[in-house]
Amino acid sequence: MAASPLPLSLSDVDTYLRSRPLQINRELFERAIFALDDVYREDVMKGNEEREKDEGG
Repeated sequence: MAASPLPLSLSDVDTYLRSRPLQINRELFERAIFALDDVYREDVMKGNEEREKDEGG
């Protein structure tokens, strides 16, 4: 059984942005970050499935 990362939350993004100036529209930034997070988590899940197949699970 493999672990997978949890999705980013709006609170995670807020915490990040409190320490850095934002040079683009906030909504656009959030959409991009959440899309990247979705792709990352999807890749992790594919990798976990491949490892389980290789291990015979």
